[in-house]
Amino acid sequence: MVGPCRFLSRVTGRSLPVHRHPPSSSPLVPMSSTSHRPVSPLGARRPSLLRRLPPALAALAASAATSYAQGAAPASSPVETPLAKPNASIEGLESLRGLRELGTGRLLVVNGAQLELVDLSTRKREERALTANGPAPRVLQGLWRWVDDSLVTIDPLSGRFFIVDGSGNVVREQRVRLPSGPMRGPGGPGGPGGPGGPGGAQGGGITGIRALVSPELALGTGQPPRPQLTGAAAATQAPPRIPIPIVRIRLASATFDTAAQLMPAQAPKPPVMGSGGNYKVYANTSALQPVDTWAPLSDGTVMILRAASYRVDLIGVDGTRVSLGPVPFTPVPVTDDDRKRVMDDNRRTVEEALRNNPRRTSISTIAVEEPSSWPSTHPPFRGDLAPVVDPIDRVWVVTRCEKEAKARCYDVIDRDGQRQGRVRLPDRTLVVGFGAVSIYTLDVQKPDKPVLQRHPLPF
Repeated sequence: MVGPCRFLSRVTGRSLPVHRHPPSSSPLVPMSSTSHRPVSPLGARRPSLLRRLPPALAALAASAATSYAQGAAPASSPVETPLAKPNASIEGLESLRGLRELGTGRLLVVNGAQLELVDLSTRKREERALTANGPAPRVLQGLWRWVDDSLVTIDPLSGRFFIVDGSGNVVREQRVRLPSGPMRGPGGPGGPGGPGGPGGAQGGGITGIRALVSPELALGTGQPPRPQLTGAAAATQAPPRIPIPIVRIRLASATFDTAAQLMPAQAPKPPVMGSGGNYKVYANTSALQPVDTWAPLSDGTVMILRAASYRVDLIGVDGTRVSLGPVPFTPVPVTDDDRKRVMDDNRRTVEEALRNNPRRTSISTIAVEEPSSWPSTHPPFRGDLAPVVDPIDRVWVVTRCEKEAKARCYDVIDRDGQRQGRVRLPDRTLVVGFGAVSIYTLDVQKPDKPVLQRHPLPF
């Protein structure tokens, strides 16, 4: 079933306008006026349009419009296209932090603090020398397009940018002064409810860069204010939810401002060490919480996916906000198997975290406490897993498969807010990158032995 706007456009032949919010007071590079196809919120034009329809179609359109006005698109079940089996794979990339396919077909990957050239056909890996001067980086972050066919990866601790040519050779090192200090800016949507958030955040600087849009502009996340819990409250209560800023970083001037703020998942209460070495941990249920998420598009536009209704918001680099109609979805019930999976994942995470901890010898038992209540349905997408953007600005966001619980699905959303399809992957498999005709995934069935795989693109 199509959404109400597309339905009315088809039967009337009219194109309906997008609802645009006023721009912020901090203009950067203007967003292209041809980037978005008009979609409408219906509004006052609905009665005149409905009078032109046959009675049966008018009733159907009115029903669709009512659902739209209530903030949720009419439910539909998209076809879950299975991802083709991998045609090449390699093991041993335990700390994959960036991936790009080169023109030769080989891969350039960031693996922990190393830059490697990988040939999946021969399963050969070759480490690339990063710098002849200065200390080696302790960690590298990301791999982005730079100028022409060059790429760049970042040492976030020292602010060093390593420029890599199209053959995978580091040709230049550039120091960039990353901004620090409290964030101040025009603000944007505040939390999951949309517009009306505070104007900027008083935080502690930048926590990570999500995308390098150009040598002048980057997008990332900022450090929100620290929770003000002290004493017994800090030891017994769950920390308060504080919005996380999405920041625009101007590299030339080392300044940044807040483009939007998103509310994170509710973290559990802190663990408790009881008498006799009994260690109690409260389960983290972020995988089931309806939490907004975001993705950076190639021109610097921020796409925000709203968990309450699966609405898509776009924030241009000039601050202009565009709200697009919600993506249709069918709520999927949370089953006993889903709850068991969450609890098993929590136990596994706790064991791994404590494996090399000196306190482990003083712990005799580990108990993971279930939450007092569980949600009845899954959110429309996983807000705890970052979306991935492909080369044509389609956002791949993790969602719960409707037909197979032991699988992982991705909704593919274009910048018009339309779902282009849904792709089903094997369980515990993540999309990590794209090539000209390929998609790359990481199989983490065995967390200590992840497998990087190449598949043909499904569409």
